[in-house]
Parts: sequence; C-alpha cells; structure tokens
Amino acid sequence: VLAGGSADFWREYLEEQIEKGVVKAFPNDEQKQPTIALQDCLMICGSAHLNSMQGSERLAAEGMPLMNLPASMLQEDKVTESDIQAFVEACATTWEISQRLLVRFGPKPVKFDSCAEHLRYRMTESMFLLLQKINPSHLLIEGGATAYSLLQRLGWNSFTPVREWTPGVVQLKLNTEPYCYITLKPGSYTWPDFE
Repeated sequence: VLAGGSADFWREYLEEQIEKGVVKAFPNDEQKQPTIALQDCLMICGSAHLNSMQGSERLAAEGMPLMNLPASMLQEDKVTESDIQAFVEACATTWEISQRLLVRFGPKPVKFDSCAEHLRYRMTESMFLLLQKINPSHLLIEGGATAYSLLQRLGWNSFTPVREWTPGVVQLKLNTEPYCYITLKPGSYTWPDFE
C-alpha cells in the first residue's frame, strides 16, 4: 500500500520518524520555501488537471525539455509496441542531451471511452521501458493513479519518507536499487518552486 496525498498523514508520520531518529529533520526556515532541483530528474505528469497542464507549460517555457505522448498513443485505437518503443527512444535521446525530462500526456485533455485506463497503461509502459535505459536520481510523479501504476510496474514497494515539500507533496527514498528519490504529487495540488 502506498499512502499519498494526505498532508496531515505525512506530517505526522515524518514527525514520528524524526523523533525516532530514522529521518533527519531539515532546518525550519519559515522565510524560504523549499525548492526542487530539476537536474538529473525525470518528471512524469500523469494528470489532466488544469494545475498540471499549466505547471508543465511553465516548466517548458523555462527550458525544461518536454515530451508529449505522440498522437498515435492518445487515440482510442490499439497502440503497437513499436509506437511505444519509438516514444521511449525519443525520450531517451532527449534525456541523454539534457539529463532532465518532463513527460506528459499532451497539452489538451483526451476523451474517449476508458481513456484514463488506456492512457495510464501507455504512460506506465513507456516510463517503465525508459527507466530501463536511464537512471535519474529523482523521479517526480504527478497523479496518484499514474504513480501507483508505475511504481507497481517497476516493483518498487519499499520507501522511506524524506520530506514534505508542501502540503500533500512528499518525497520518498526508494529502499532498493536504484535507491533514487521519488516525489509524489496529486494532480490537483501545486508543485513547490523549482531550481
């Protein structure tokens, strides 16, 4: 079970872990909001919420490499393995150049019967294959269903909470290889600042 999205739950859990000495407390500086570094980072936007769309547009405008699922993967029609593989290769090439990448469904909401299920599967498979080729130190996943689907597909199920960036946006450390950091954010929530 991967609990996420409840700010109060994570706050209480982290405070308990700090008291036990399992997690080190960060200095509390009320003047400075925490920022997430976008170097060596794969960001997966699996939400069609307006906050998500606007956030990815802002990051792209600020220079974050952005890859949208190709049109062929946004249709109701069955997607071929070669469609997924071509997208993964394009993402891997972009990653090699910049060592950071933002992947999302697209700039506009997609609607067809069972589209959420189909798109989640296509994103999960694509990112699973991409993560066989690249090794980011930080994985940021937006959208609870997307996060659950991808983490299950990767077989990643043991984490240590590290911090709460902002209410409901939590960072975890994967307890097995590749020992990367994972930040989870519900689609409707707002990201903290990035650097």
